[in-house]
Amino acid sequence: MAGAERYSIYPGIINNGGLTLRQIGGVDLSPNTQKADIVLGGAVDRVSVPTVSADPTASISTDDLYNVLGGVSLTTGLAISSVSTFQYQQREDTGVFAAGSTHDIVTVQKGFLTVSSITSSQDDEEGAQCQLALAALYNGSVEPLVHATTQALTSTPSFTARYFHGPVYHNSSQVDGIISTTVNPGLAFAAKRADGSVFPTVGSIVARLPTITFTTLKINAAGVANMFHGALAGTLACYYPLGVTSGTRSASSDNIKISAATGDWAKDGISVSANDDGTASVTVRPTTTLAVSTASSIP
Repeated sequence: MAGAERYSIYPGIINNGGLTLRQIGGVDLSPNTQKADIVLGGAVDRVSVPTVSADPTASISTDDLYNVLGGVSLTTGLAISSVSTFQYQQREDTGVFAAGSTHDIVTVQKGFLTVSSITSSQDDEEGAQCQLALAALYNGSVEPLVHATTQALTSTPSFTARYFHGPVYHNSSQVDGIISTTVNPGLAFAAKRADGSVFPTVGSIVARLPTITFTTLKINAAGVANMFHGALAGTLACYYPLGVTSGTRSASSDNIKISAATGDWAKDGISVSANDDGTASVTVRPTTTLAVSTASSIP
């Protein structure tokens, strides 16, 4: 296999550089097409395959929480209103990467970018992981996804920061024993097409149902004893401490906090097996929008 047949990941450019995703862990692009297989009466082979509809999407993973949360709102997402580019860097046979305009890119002209989830687990060296979802729309002249070859690359890989699993606080008191946390902003984006269009041309947020789920070793954690329902007695906050090179965690106010001021919470269940420790899973359903701070101190 020649090097020219192999490509690797490269930073993503959103809104013509308004947001650069430099620490991408993975990208999955899909045209999501629906096609008609036309088989004539009296025959068994298809004679035509027109595309009926397409709902193109991109799924992106990254550990660069700082830039993502600074550029993509957990409550309103991010409108893609100018060219956004996903890049694939060509590998070089007997070398590293090829130079010049030998790479592949896929561009999006219009769409909507949301944070799907932020997850963290105790002792995970990959740190807190952010999943992003992009719904690509038709802008009236350029298809939602355009693949181009022999292209030059834009930007360069660079490291911003890595954040790790941290504590959860409720009403300023720590909820002990947290071993995993998942924040789901719950933005439901509905893309629509009409007038015979193959691609969706418009879209809107139709629901906002955030959840915060965490697992704790302290199955009798204070405040979440009820198995069915309960109101938050104050703000619930999840913290993601900043990792320090040649150290452990930052002691300054440069950590990330995601919080909800009001909501319902209760145990989803308690699980234990053989000689393992028991765990309790708790889901918080905020009744207000999520708040984000990228410059927070951990109590």
